[in-house]
Amino acid sequence: MKITCLVENSGDAPGLTARHGLCLFMETRDHTLLFDMGPDHTLIHNARNLGIDLAGVDLAFLSHGHRDHGGGLADFRAANPRAEIFMAEGAADRFYARLLWLFTKEIGLEADSLDAKQCRSVTADTRISDSLEIFTGFDSDGFVPRGNKNLYRQDARGKKAKDDFSHELALLVREEDKTILITGCSHSGIGNMVTTVLRRTGLARIDHVVGGFHLFNPVTRQTEPPGRLDLLAEELLAFQGTEFHTGHCTGPKAYAYLKNILKDRISGFSTGSKIVV
Repeated sequence: MKITCLVENSGDAPGLTARHGLCLFMETRDHTLLFDMGPDHTLIHNARNLGIDLAGVDLAFLSHGHRDHGGGLADFRAANPRAEIFMAEGAADRFYARLLWLFTKEIGLEADSLDAKQCRSVTADTRISDSLEIFTGFDSDGFVPRGNKNLYRQDARGKKAKDDFSHELALLVREEDKTILITGCSHSGIGNMVTTVLRRTGLARIDHVVGGFHLFNPVTRQTEPPGRLDLLAEELLAFQGTEFHTGHCTGPKAYAYLKNILKDRISGFSTGSKIVV
């Protein structure tokens, strides 16, 4: 399996544009996949310059309803009007980032980017094929990012409440003898997400985890403090045999801290980089 990072916060590869967001292009033995679409049309520009044909994508997945992951949804649909796009129920709700007592901005998807014929909402774990399975509704006993406290959701009555991230999903890919878990921001807590998938599948381990860990809060510009990162590192070390590949909302300071503890069990990715597993 090969994963190409089409959009991420960082990267200086010639001809590519970095943006705050995430978009992963994945080639498996049986499928060509897209996980998240970044914040805007950047995925189209970068895919073109990398020689990637988005019209050839079989299936697409939206990790949650925030614009830095789904802002490019309309552009992807224009490039590929046939690929089924999976998202969790509620991903089309209205979402906000709050600073102090003010709601600073809306961070949800554009309403006109969605299409009922192409976008499929899932309400529970969903097996797509022998090699692909979606998971939603994660355990919450372990580390949960503090940055979630600044994120809100508007319900059907128009009332704003703290986001519970029930609109978050993860994708498990089984490729020959390997298992790969793909996440977006891991607002539910990356350890909680791994634990949930292990418990529900009965797997002994997940070989690779790819995604952001939401350890940098873009609203307050703060990184999780060392004591909290120690707790997360302890959780991750307990998943014996699992390698972690991270970027986007993990943030450079948190990544450097975790790298010092997890050593070669964690690596970073940026716009244009490739992961082969």
